[in-house]
Amino acid sequence: AGDPDQPIVWSLVDGITSIFDNVTDPEFVEDPAAGGDYIIGADVPAAIFNDLFFGSVVSQDNVYATARVDRASSQVRVLVIEGQLTSDDTWDTKRTLTISRHGESFDIKAPQ
Repeated sequence: AGDPDQPIVWSLVDGITSIFDNVTDPEFVEDPAAGGDYIIGADVPAAIFNDLFFGSVVSQDNVYATARVDRASSQVRVLVIEGQLTSDDTWDTKRTLTISRHGESFDIKAPQ
C-alpha cells in the first residue's frame, strides 16, 4: 500500500495502459462516425486502480471506465471511473481524471 502523503511515483501513462490491458469487452459510448474524440467505455475490475489510489481500493466488483481518446494522437484525454473503489465510496461515486500536456517534462518539488 502506498502513502498518500508521498509524491505520486505511479506512471500515469503506464497506469492508463494497464487499465486498458484489462478491458475485454469495450464499447463506443458515442458513435465514432460523428467525428471528434473517441469515447470508449467498459466494465473493468476495481482492483486495477489500486496503485493509483495508494492501495486503498477495497471493492472486489467491477467499475465502469470511460476514456476520451484523441482521434489524431490516440492519447487518452479524460478517464472517468464510475463505481466503488474505496470504503468511503458509494456505488454511484464518479471520478474524472483529466490528462493533458502529454510529453512535457516537469519537476516535482516539495511545498515551501
